[in-house]
Amino acid sequence: MLKSSLEKLTLVGVITVDPKVQAQELTQSVGEEITRMIANQKNLERRFEELVSAQHVLRTLPNKSKLRDNQVRARACRMHGQKRCAQWGVALMHDSAPRTDSLVCDARAG
Repeated sequence: MLKSSLEKLTLVGVITVDPKVQAQELTQSVGEEITRMIANQKNLERRFEELVSAQHVLRTLPNKSKLRDNQVRARACRMHGQKRCAQWGVALMHDSAPRTDSLVCDARAG
C-alpha cells in the first residue's frame, strides 16, 4: 500500500505543471497567433489595394462585368478583413454593404 501511494504521488508530481512555464507557453502561442493574424491582414490589405487599383482600368472598358466582379471581390476582401479585426475586438465602422462572407478574395482574381 505504501508503494502504491508513492507511485501515485510520483505521478502527481509528473503531471503537475509549473504555472510560470504554462504562462510562458501561452504567451508564446498567443504571440504566434497575433503574428499570423497580422500577416494575413497585410495580405488582405495588399489584395484589396490591387483590386481597387484595377478598377480604374476596368471602368474604361465597355464590358462592365469584370468591373462588377472586381468590386464584389474587393468588398469580400474588405469584409473578410473587418471580420478578422472584429474577432480581435477592434471597433469597426458599420458598413451597409451586403454580406459577402461566402465570396473568396484570392490572388487569382483581378
